[in-house]
Amino acid sequence: RAADQVRGSDVAHTPDAASFPHQDRHDEIGHLSRAFRDMVQRLHEQVQRVRQMDSTRREWVASISHDLRTPLTSLTGHLETVLLRGERLSNAERERFLQVALKNAQHLDRLSAS
Repeated sequence: RAADQVRGSDVAHTPDAASFPHQDRHDEIGHLSRAFRDMVQRLHEQVQRVRQMDSTRREWVASISHDLRTPLTSLTGHLETVLLRGERLSNAERERFLQVALKNAQHLDRLSAS
């Protein structure tokens, strides 16, 4: 059974002792069965580590994406406001919108540098 699972790339579940029926033998077949059992166990552990690393990577990417999107959204919104409202903005309003946009651009720069 274990060989069929490995052949089918199903090492996500740890095979039980019944999957290695000859492991108690004291001959070459028993030795091969125990060696195969150990190999399957190592494969199972490696698959679990890879899955954990992938989960951690996905969480990290989601966090980084959020950290970048927040200032980028603000930057875009403030620049669009200056472009759309243009001449209807007072100099003080335009200055304030551009200062916020600059602050968010600098924040993005710091995030990308770290």
